[in-house]
Amino acid sequence: MERIPPPGLPCRPNRQKRPGLLGSDLEGSVLDLSFLLTSEGIALASLAVTVFFGVLGYATGWFQWLWPKRQDPPPAITQNSSTEVNVAVAPKVEVAPKIEVSLTIDAYQSMLERERDNLQAQLRQADRETGALSERIAAYEAKLANLETAFADAEAVIEGLEITLSRYGNDLPEGLAEAAEAALHQNPPDFDGAERLLTEITDLQEQRLTVQQDQLDMEKEKTAAFWFQRGKVAEEQIRWLDAAEHYKRAATLAPDYDRLRKAGELLWRAGRSGDAARFFEDLVALSKQEHGEK
Repeated sequence: MERIPPPGLPCRPNRQKRPGLLGSDLEGSVLDLSFLLTSEGIALASLAVTVFFGVLGYATGWFQWLWPKRQDPPPAITQNSSTEVNVAVAPKVEVAPKIEVSLTIDAYQSMLERERDNLQAQLRQADRETGALSERIAAYEAKLANLETAFADAEAVIEGLEITLSRYGNDLPEGLAEAAEAALHQNPPDFDGAERLLTEITDLQEQRLTVQQDQLDMEKEKTAAFWFQRGKVAEEQIRWLDAAEHYKRAATLAPDYDRLRKAGELLWRAGRSGDAARFFEDLVALSKQEHGEK
């Protein structure tokens, strides 16, 4: 049967079918493929591709119409009792208010200077304390360098306290004098324990100074004696400031030669030259009174 080409396309001349090695049907398929490679075949292929993409686009639009893309819901609208309509909106970002600083540079400078001055004062105090500790260390080194003399002085301290306790211990609460003596009889002696017991004794004696006038002089003498022994213990421990205060109290209550001299010496050593001068003057006056002026 003769093929009729579509309108507008050139006619392909009819070819006579000839028997070949591949057979008439296979040979015809090869001839059809060669036809597609011609300009007429390319035109037909382009038309087929155009139709294909058109159908595909139509199918895509139909699919989107059946299953539309999910969208976010619009803002919720609420209505209160006063018929006002409130539309929920995104929260506003609050800007932090500007903080006014009342500090001035002059006040800040004054603060820095004050803190510096406080630290300098602490440093000076620390230097004084360091100096006092150095003096105490030097005093202990001197005792070690003159061990026999220092040992004799310690024995004198113990003996003096024992004499005072034996003289006035009967008027003390029971067991107090014995405890002080026991502290001194330890080897080495417990000067810290003796100091605590003497503190209790002097506190008690100070309360007794409110007695009648006829007994006041005796109570002053006993109280001064215990204060003096406290001074001896403090001096043995190189606590010069404490010793100066104890000797001063003893010399004030019942002045005698030893109390005035010790008060002046230890106050001078503690750096209190004004107080020391007063006790030295009282010592000179007492010496003139007892021995007469020369």
